[in-house]
Amino acid sequence: MASERLNRLTDSDVRIIYLPPMTVAAIHIIAGPNSEHATADILDEFINNTHLQIKYPAARNFGFNNPDSIPDNDTNHGYERWISIPDDMEVPAPLAKKRIGGGKYAAHTIMMGSWREEWLRLYDWVRSSDCCYDFRWGTVDGVCGWLEEHLNYWNWYASNGIQQVDLLIPIEPKSADHASKREGAVDHNE
Repeated sequence: MASERLNRLTDSDVRIIYLPPMTVAAIHIIAGPNSEHATADILDEFINNTHLQIKYPAARNFGFNNPDSIPDNDTNHGYERWISIPDDMEVPAPLAKKRIGGGKYAAHTIMMGSWREEWLRLYDWVRSSDCCYDFRWGTVDGVCGWLEEHLNYWNWYASNGIQQVDLLIPIEPKSADHASKREGAVDHNE
């Protein structure tokens, strides 16, 4: 029980952030264990060819498994990457231009590494958020919406330095109705 408590994220370990709506250049590949590297190579080529770092220094970089729940070593494992771009920028194939709606996210910063354990810790934090937040499902083209944001991307991109990643789970405020049901209150409208 002590180990379980020590491994739990506390409120001070999680930030609530708002991602604004944005336009992104997206690449999605299903190539088994090579999916993440294949998407990175294509996105890197796009960044170099368009001089994106100079044209859009505010760019943000995101990635996520697509489809969900497929093990990384499975041949059906896929990965999708986005980089935010100016709204009027042209995007060549095989990339696609998308408009992302934004929203609130629970964010937990990690160093590259123990993904699974850290995702589970953040999931548990949202699940056990008694007062404030619920999951917001189905937010990214039918995928659950869990994102990995590569922080300080231009610095990492230029030097292959230390990389921090925000794990992001989409959330929404709990409704008063949901909170009263959790407390055992009777809903007379049912």
